[in-house]
Amino acid sequence: MSQAGPILFVSNAQRPPFIAALDEARLFPVVDADWASAARAVEQVQPAAVLAAMHAGHEPYLAPLARKIELAPVVWTAPRWI
Repeated sequence: MSQAGPILFVSNAQRPPFIAALDEARLFPVVDADWASAARAVEQVQPAAVLAAMHAGHEPYLAPLARKIELAPVVWTAPRWI
C-alpha cells in the first residue's frame, strides 16, 4: 500500500490543533510553509492537498501560490476557524 502524498500547511501563524493532530496521526506527512515560501514549497513537495490559513499579510502571495497548484485540493481557512 502506498503512502498518501504530503499535505502542505501554509500559514504565517502557529500550527492550529487540527494540523498538529493530522501530523501526529502519521497517516500522511504534513509540511509547513509560510506564505512567502508557499509557491516554492508546492514545487518541492508536490502536495496531495494544500491547507492555507489566511491571516493578514497573505494577499501578495495568494496569486503565485494559486498558479503553482494544479490538481491538489485546496482548503482556505479564516483565522476564526483555526
